[in-house]
Amino acid sequence: MKKFLYIVAALLIFALPSFAADKDACCKDKKANATESCCKTDCKSCAEVCKKALAYCQKKGGKHADAKHINTLKDCIALCQANSDLSSRNSKLSADLMKICAKACSECAKSCEALNDKELKACVDSCNSCAKTCTEGGHH
Repeated sequence: MKKFLYIVAALLIFALPSFAADKDACCKDKKANATESCCKTDCKSCAEVCKKALAYCQKKGGKHADAKHINTLKDCIALCQANSDLSSRNSKLSADLMKICAKACSECAKSCEALNDKELKACVDSCNSCAKTCTEGGHH
């Protein structure tokens, strides 16, 4: 079993940098369609990371399960999912939703960061990345 975990870890170490590089290359493209596509990708990924953070926080309890924090996570998840959906359909409303989504992601990142829990670092990073992408997309 340990051998299997080492193999999986090695694959992730080598696969994730190339995925991140591809995503970054896309998101640095200033064309509106590319930014919307990146926003869709970032939003979908961010929603998944936030779902894991939500489950972790609910299980951990205490300050992690504070209603304001839980609702901030839920808002981020809902808006990221909606924005990903609208972007995938090239909806005219997508640009407006990107601005709100960026705000929700920023608030979620701050809320998770305030808990000072290393288990929430992925959520902080994903939310900050998504907020940046959606902010750039919202200006086109």
